[in-house]
Amino acid sequence: MRFASVSYTASEGSVIPILILKQGSSGLPVTVNISTMGITASASDFYIQPEVVTFQANQNEQLVNLVAISDTVVEGTETLTLNLTTNNMRIVIENSAVVTIEDVSGINNNPYNYRAKFLLLFSYSSFKHFLR
Repeated sequence: MRFASVSYTASEGSVIPILILKQGSSGLPVTVNISTMGITASASDFYIQPEVVTFQANQNEQLVNLVAISDTVVEGTETLTLNLTTNNMRIVIENSAVVTIEDVSGINNNPYNYRAKFLLLFSYSSFKHFLR
């Protein structure tokens, strides 16, 4: 059992499809839990749908969605780790995946940035007036 990729990147407000692969055939359904561990991202930054998936005996892949929640807080880039777990002792979990969520609040939505732009323009205007 493994993630198709070991890294994913998305912007706030987007949905990241996460592909989980089952290798081999157990002949029985297998249930897998997707757990997360925030490195810099917190639970208010994302959620996963669904958090539990069941592979039928003949099914080799499942798709879950990680929703990166958009907010107005300037946070910078955040990361989290996705892990797979199962109660089936015969299933080997091969990897985890790192998700990077890029902040779209950015400079343009930062209220302090507007003040900085105003001060810069005001200072430039005053300077030009001073030179006259």
